[in-house]
Amino acid sequence: MRLVIDVGNTETYFALYKDTALKLGDWRVKTRADITVDEMRASLHTLMELDKVSVQDIDCLVLSCVVPRLNDLYERLARELKADLIQASYLNVPRLSFDYPEPEMIGADRLVNALAAIDKYGAPAIIVDFGTATNIDVISGQCAYLGGTIAPGLELSLNALVSHAAKLSSIEIKAPTSVIGKSTTEALQSGVMLGTASMIRGMVERIKTELAAQSDEKVFVIATGGLAAQIAQVCDIFDAVDVDLTLHGLNLIADAHRDLNN
Repeated sequence: MRLVIDVGNTETYFALYKDTALKLGDWRVKTRADITVDEMRASLHTLMELDKVSVQDIDCLVLSCVVPRLNDLYERLARELKADLIQASYLNVPRLSFDYPEPEMIGADRLVNALAAIDKYGAPAIIVDFGTATNIDVISGQCAYLGGTIAPGLELSLNALVSHAAKLSSIEIKAPTSVIGKSTTEALQSGVMLGTASMIRGMVERIKTELAAQSDEKVFVIATGGLAAQIAQVCDIFDAVDVDLTLHGLNLIADAHRDLNN
């Protein structure tokens, strides 16, 4: 079985597959940079036991990790499980070329999302990933990674505001009924939700304008990440909302690695 792992700055998403199309289970946990191999193995055992599968059945780990100090942990975990480890990088992403001066500096999650978007939706494409950061990645009609933008994520922005304003407290992240908030809570919800939606709309429109100077092809816009569904409720620019985009891309990398070595 294949364990697909998407390590973000805030959360780590595990998904277990029998094959690319059959997901046996998935689990989200908080990312801890100080976790030990023993703790990770015990945590996986507990999570997988809930779905009546054994950690000993894993023969391959497929990893996208944006926390560099955790790479060594997953290498050691793979050795203990006697499993292969495939780590996503610019060197092993099939079908994707680069119009980018330093592709080795691109985050693994952004590369994996780009591959998955090409496979599922075609190119050109714009991928908006709502995580700790809000990343926008741009793929040309020739499947070249062009670059993108990075902004503070919605929750990060909210937490920063609340921590620096004595009269503000954390709120439930949901769409307000009106742009004009009638309470502090509604004003915060309007600012973070509708403000983020407006920022994304404006950035996507600017990117489309730049792409239009090169080609008149339709650009497919995909939302992914933990808050994609909530933002899509107040922002109608997306052609698809796909919270499992990264997992799909990691499976594609694993398939390409298997085919190369058979």
